[in-house]
Amino acid sequence: MTCNAESAKECGDNDLTSRVAYWVAVDKYYKAKQVDPALADEADKRIAAYSVYFPTASTIFFYALKEGDTYKVECWINEETKIRAAKQ
Repeated sequence: MTCNAESAKECGDNDLTSRVAYWVAVDKYYKAKQVDPALADEADKRIAAYSVYFPTASTIFFYALKEGDTYKVECWINEETKIRAAKQ
């Protein structure tokens, strides 16, 4: 499985935008689990690995955003996702 997480930092220039692609990457792994349950173990590993790179709650607050709201990830990704903070 490959994903857009590897180019996350190329799609942003600050503490928020350089991390938002990880949201979309994790969304794709959740979708992979739905489509093919045989991928669940590997998808769960990658979800755990990439979720630590989400923006922090304080970064989200600094940019006047709110967890759970919809956010459009720009760059080549150009997808909407939900705002989530890295778990401490």
